[in-house]
Amino acid sequence: MSGSIQQVIQDMLNSVLPTINTPGGQYYLPTWIQTNGYDPYGKTEAMTWSVSLSDPTVIQTAASICAQIYQGGEPCSDPNAFYIAAPATQPTLVLGGNPGDLLIAGFSNAVMASMTSQTSDPYTIIAIANFSTLSNYAPNAVISGKFTFTEYCCCSLDQKVCSTTPPDAQTGSGTFTATVKGSATATITFKITDLAPGILTIGVQGVNIVPPMSGGNPAITIAIDITSIPKNVNSQTYNDAAMEAFNSSQGLANIVNQMNAIMNQPAQLTAMGNILTQVIDGYLKNSHQYPFNTASLALV
Repeated sequence: MSGSIQQVIQDMLNSVLPTINTPGGQYYLPTWIQTNGYDPYGKTEAMTWSVSLSDPTVIQTAASICAQIYQGGEPCSDPNAFYIAAPATQPTLVLGGNPGDLLIAGFSNAVMASMTSQTSDPYTIIAIANFSTLSNYAPNAVISGKFTFTEYCCCSLDQKVCSTTPPDAQTGSGTFTATVKGSATATITFKITDLAPGILTIGVQGVNIVPPMSGGNPAITIAIDITSIPKNVNSQTYNDAAMEAFNSSQGLANIVNQMNAIMNQPAQLTAMGNILTQVIDGYLKNSHQYPFNTASLALV
């Protein structure tokens, strides 16, 4: 019985797939991505991504921020103290904050490559979507918005241990653009939770976005514009530190991890499940292809 169920579900998916990828139709994938607020995403959502950076190059460059503040004034009340990077506190990179401060655009350039009913559980479907392959849409996914880069400094009598606590947060801020170079893919796992004549309910269980890779890191190109820095700090120093933070393995991986974290929030999974239900249910009803819920399942 499970084999016949699987075949009917797979036939149903195979029938829906061309419609999802046909321009101009009401079920065209790029259209409903845009219609349902996923491109651009973030206009009304408050998203914040934060990462503490342990990359040695980032730490070394960021430490020069404290040195420049020390050279440009007297940040320590003790004349014998030095102003150094706090050894126990890592620099942090924070993206976004308020609605509109972080936008994800370009994911409407999408093609549904496959939807496969699983042998072990025919009601579980794994779908693969490819991005950035359509010539008439924006060629790349782009993440853009506001960021802050913070180095933590303290006064020290021996240039090794802080003599003042807590450390001072020296924050620079600006805007950034992160462009995904190449075609990312998304694996969407969803489950049919109700299937009967004229009835279909789908729940999305998980989404995994995988970007193209380059040199072992996500193939993402970063551009930044520093708009605010602490007094007595060279803007190029903050620019270099921020660029190294964004382009570090931690920084690039964090961008991808946070995208997946957002897509896998319960509210997002529910919304995607509702959208998939509407698309597939609507198509099956309009084309009179609903399966019977019997042991001899057949399309009508």
